[in-house]
Amino acid sequence: MSISTQISCTDTTIDDACTALNNQATEQNRELEAEYSTKYSKYLYQLEKNRSGNFYIIWVYVVYYFLFIVFTALLFLGSQSKKINLKMKAVYIIVILVFPYVVVPIELKIKELVVYLYDITLGRPSTPTQWAVIGETKMFRKYGVSETNNKTTLS
Repeated sequence: MSISTQISCTDTTIDDACTALNNQATEQNRELEAEYSTKYSKYLYQLEKNRSGNFYIIWVYVVYYFLFIVFTALLFLGSQSKKINLKMKAVYIIVILVFPYVVVPIELKIKELVVYLYDITLGRPSTPTQWAVIGETKMFRKYGVSETNNKTTLS
């Protein structure tokens, strides 16, 4: 469903007006194709999926750091806090702060190892997993969306 975007111009004085009209028609066609294209629908679906995933990840971190504050308060204000020296308290706090950034990569490596061993057991070639949230910039390129104005550039 593409409309011809070329307007024939015979007079050289109205050449600029014709160029502007051609550009406008091309842009309108691009917008129409983007609105009804499957590529753009996939892009919107993936974008919403990433945004909702990021929303839940942020809330997991909020809950985690809330629990960190509660634990730290109990560590310093609890009934048994005088039995723990200050260096051990500092070590506990550092371990709790670094925990999510250390454990997740370890979990992913263990998962890759289990999948690798499972593939070897079944006798099929093992391929590395593509488990990663697609960043919006990479997703823009994948679905043919311009990063500057978020309009599609269908090819």
